[in-house]
Amino acid sequence: MSTGNRCQCPSPPGGEVTCAPDQAAVCYVDEAGALHALCIALPAQARAPHGDAVGDAQLAAWADVIGARLDVDAAQLLPPLRAHRAAAISSPLALTLRRRGGAGLRIRVRLP
Repeated sequence: MSTGNRCQCPSPPGGEVTCAPDQAAVCYVDEAGALHALCIALPAQARAPHGDAVGDAQLAAWADVIGARLDVDAAQLLPPLRAHRAAAISSPLALTLRRRGGAGLRIRVRLP
């Protein structure tokens, strides 16, 4: 039985989000210090076939979907996602990104 896709949230304030195995687990701390946890599904047309490795097209789709939900330019998100996936790191990716309005976000992302 799968336990889902888990991501530890930035600390402070900390916490954890658990999503379905095929969803990205995302935690972020906004400019006011509030914690937000999201489970984000990739649109079906952008998913890799079952059991196949995630390719660049899927990473770009994840960057687009996550970027749109967080109001972050996907171009900020895609290079770290590529590097993280290429290094085969299993822990969540920790980032600090700027929203389109200029405010910074501390983010942790764990792709399925």
